[in-house]
Amino acid sequence: MKTILIIGSNGYIGSGLKKNLKKYYKLICPSRKSGFDITNFKKLSKIFKKDIDIVINLSGQNSSKSILAKTIIKGNQNIIRIVKNQKKPIIYYISSTLVYGYSSKSVSEKSSTKPVSNYAKFKLKGENLFLKSNLNYKILRLSNVYSIKKNNFINNMINANGRSKKLFVNNINSYRNYIHLNDVTMIMTKMIEKNLKYQVYNIGHENLTIKQIIKVIDKKTKKKINFIDENFSGDTNFSEKNSYQAFYDDGENIDLVKKIYAKDLESFGYNLEEFFEYENNKLNSKKMKPHIKLDKKENNFRRFVKRILKKNFYIYLNRDKFD
Repeated sequence: MKTILIIGSNGYIGSGLKKNLKKYYKLICPSRKSGFDITNFKKLSKIFKKDIDIVINLSGQNSSKSILAKTIIKGNQNIIRIVKNQKKPIIYYISSTLVYGYSSKSVSEKSSTKPVSNYAKFKLKGENLFLKSNLNYKILRLSNVYSIKKNNFINNMINANGRSKKLFVNNINSYRNYIHLNDVTMIMTKMIEKNLKYQVYNIGHENLTIKQIIKVIDKKTKKKINFIDENFSGDTNFSEKNSYQAFYDDGENIDLVKKIYAKDLESFGYNLEEFFEYENNKLNSKKMKPHIKLDKKENNFRRFVKRILKKNFYIYLNRDKFD
């Protein structure tokens, strides 16, 4: 029986993957609670002294830039350093289709990469570490993974179905690729069994808009999802009473603001990551102490976001004038 080391086994995908693989393989699943740290070369080396056939690296699921740098860059450098002179294990590096950036066309493994978010940029840097190595590796680029048991946007839509509480959504007509967690774990299990020819693989399923997903849920349940489309057009009621969580949860919106309005943000004098982190912490913790300095900036920043997104939406609607 082959032995698989799963790094990040307690995460969203890792937990599901363990259930599939434990039937056929011996699993080694170190955790932070047990003192495991992928950035610690000595601790990582001790684990690799065991007879490991396959490594699945799921680490790097974080919004902090500093943690991403340590986990993805230093962590994978440590793995490469440890196994560079060994015939095994095979390394499965889990990346993201976000490395392609925004595209109006379907992408393939041969498409050019244009990452926008910090997460996507670091994932691509991690890919390049393996591409430059002489290891036996596979890079798996996952699209948007969902399940009804996980707190994600599709799960939120299902929970909002038939309720009076309004669900705030944006980019309702933008296409994204979605794949269920069970399909991801099944595909990865099958891939491990096969002798794969190529180094890079996209793992996704179907391109859908949020509007299409809402229609499917409404039809299946015979109930309506009560939602507000926050596409920030001139006619949209974008008041301070609205929930901004939909905006914060949408990484593409955040990255769009950072990319297009980088100079504006600099002149505005605001640290976007700090604001993003604070807002999420505040929503998740009732005991959080008030941050007066940051709270004062919130209203200014929200007005700023409203203006720039309205401006961007106008440019989109009148794109023939700007081409």
